[in-house]
Order: sequence, then C-alpha cells, then structure tokens
Amino acid sequence: MPDSARLTLLKDFNLPSYIDAFGDGVVAFKKAYQSLLNFNDHYILDMGGRRIELDGPLDMQAAVDNKTVFNSRRVVQNDQIQANANAAWTPDQVMAQATYSTSDPKSLTSVANIANIAVGSLVEGTGVGREIYVKEVNVGSQSLT
Repeated sequence: MPDSARLTLLKDFNLPSYIDAFGDGVVAFKKAYQSLLNFNDHYILDMGGRRIELDGPLDMQAAVDNKTVFNSRRVVQNDQIQANANAAWTPDQVMAQATYSTSDPKSLTSVANIANIAVGSLVEGTGVGREIYVKEVNVGSQSLT
C-alpha cells in the first residue's frame, strides 16, 4: 500500500488489527496513526500492550503528509516504543562560526559552513538559550534565523 493511501478500520481500530493487516509493527503503527489523524470517529489508538521497535527516527509528519496543523486531541495508549541502538539515531553535527547582533537577536550572519546546516537543527553555543532551533537557512546571504 503506498504511503499516501490510508486504511481506516472502523470496527477494530487498534494496533493489533493493523499488525494483522500489514504484518510489520512499524508500518502498522504509521498507518494506524495516519488514520487516527484523518478520521473523525476515532480519537484513541489502542496499541493493545504491543511494543514497537524503531531502528531509526520516525517522521510522523511524513506519515501524515496531508496535514501541517492539527487542533484536535488524539491519544496513543497502552504501548511501548523502543529505540533500538544503532547509527540511525546518531545526530549529525555541524560546527560553524557566525556573527550575532543584539539589534537582530534571532538571526546569525556570516555563517561559515552554512550549506551543511539543516532547518530544524539545534543551535548550541555560549550565550544561546535552551531549545533554540534553526527556522530558515539562506545560503546566498550566509544567514540563518
């Protein structure tokens, strides 16, 4: 089944039913989650006490690629999600120097090595607050926000 196609189980909306349909726990979880956010009759995905073992990061936005905003509460319950230790979990690290101005506190300019910095990257350094992420990268002007 292609990633863009959705399977919604009306009677038995739970992970064990999706595992029966797809045969793979991770694929079943993605499809069940996709249905959870695209179908109004269900607000809880019961995992039935199952454990999903992930060999790498799971991009939930890619699993539900037709939504960028979701304002209704949804619940995933009775589950375990285990991250198996391997290289897929190792974050990329890029070191760069930049110029900072107090008049524009959310921007860095003259960023060396900017082409290797991805949107969403965590920014760390002296004087940088917690949970600061790259919102936009402009390679041409060597700046980021």
